[in-house]
Formats: sequence, C-alpha cells, structure tokens
Amino acid sequence: MPDVEKVIKGFECCDNDDCDNCPYFRSDDENDLGTCKATLHRDAIALLKAQEPRVLGLDEFHRGMVVWLEDVDKEDVVLVIGGSSCGGAKCFITEYDLGVSVLDSEYGIRWRAWTAKPTIKMRKAVKWDG
Repeated sequence: MPDVEKVIKGFECCDNDDCDNCPYFRSDDENDLGTCKATLHRDAIALLKAQEPRVLGLDEFHRGMVVWLEDVDKEDVVLVIGGSSCGGAKCFITEYDLGVSVLDSEYGIRWRAWTAKPTIKMRKAVKWDG
C-alpha cells in the first residue's frame, strides 16, 4: 500500500513546481519527470481504490471495527461496530444500540460485511456464496 504522506507531499511539490523536494523525483538519469508523475499517479489511484467499499473476508474481522452488515434478503445495509468472535459467531452493536449476532458458518451465504457503505449497484455486482 502506498504511503499517504508521500503521495500528499508529491502532489504538493508538483503543484508548486518543486521537483527537488518531491519524494518521487530523483535527479539522476534513471528517473525523469514523466516517470515521477506516472509513479505518483499510480500510487494515488491505489490509495483511492483502497477506499472503495469491498466485502470483507471472515478472517479480517477484529474487535471494535466499524462495518456495514448486509443480510441476503434485506433491502438496506446496517452500520455496526464490533466484530468480536463468540462461539462461532460475530457480535456487533448497531448504530441504534441493538445487539446483532451472526453465525460464522453463514458468512457469504446469509450475511456479509462491507468496509464502507456500498451502493445498490455494488451490492448486486458482488455475488453471494450460497
């Protein structure tokens, strides 16, 4: 994963025509301005893509994480915090202070979790396991 601070510094330097202080630019023959900007843009795109909503793997859950839960037959996704494991289930608390417990064995079949709120189009594009 690219370094956010490096990308920010790179764009600031480009904006100020300050190649000498750009973390992407080297003054030797191996790196010209075009290569510098191409690498900066590639890193920026990677950072932006990392922010797009995606379905988590069951092994990515940890206590205290914030996710959007989706139920296979519900219209909306629900913002929750939690993710701790308890007896083959994951436990969450909704934004409305309601407890939710979902079985690990039904992950990807009955329920799944997103890293950020997905659009309806995104939800339809990602197939369920069951």
